[in-house]
Amino acid sequence: MTKPHMRKNWKNQRDGKPGPLKKKEWYAQRIRDIYNEGFFDDWKNSEQVAFEVNKYYPKHWTPLAKYAVHSYIKRLTDLKMSHRIHGKNAASQVSEWRAAGERRG
Repeated sequence: MTKPHMRKNWKNQRDGKPGPLKKKEWYAQRIRDIYNEGFFDDWKNSEQVAFEVNKYYPKHWTPLAKYAVHSYIKRLTDLKMSHRIHGKNAASQVSEWRAAGERRG
């Protein structure tokens, strides 16, 4: 048994449960944070969003891929986002997002 002063003291981040946030929850929270900072005031593509999210991710995690950005933004129903896809053919299509209407702060 370890001594009480040697145990890790985790900050309660998940509804009173001890331990750090899970990776999927952390990515979703980071997308909410950059939304509230005004990052989505202009059209941003998946690569720009992934770069912004990965600025502060823990180094032992796999960084958020630009291909996964769409699924994370789609799950965040509390954010008002506009989505557009443009390109000449299916291989060159680019997804872009922008805040729709007023941001929640």
